[in-house]
Amino acid sequence: MRGIIAEGFKEVYFQDGGGRAMGLSQVEINDIDYLDLDF
Repeated sequence: MRGIIAEGFKEVYFQDGGGRAMGLSQVEINDIDYLDLDF
């Protein structure tokens, strides 16, 4: 689950859908205590 969330953050938050940080190849999430998502 952490890998899926990290990949989503990489594409949406850090790379902004292809607009920035294109050289970023890996995002790792550690020590998640609580995550609340709203769609």
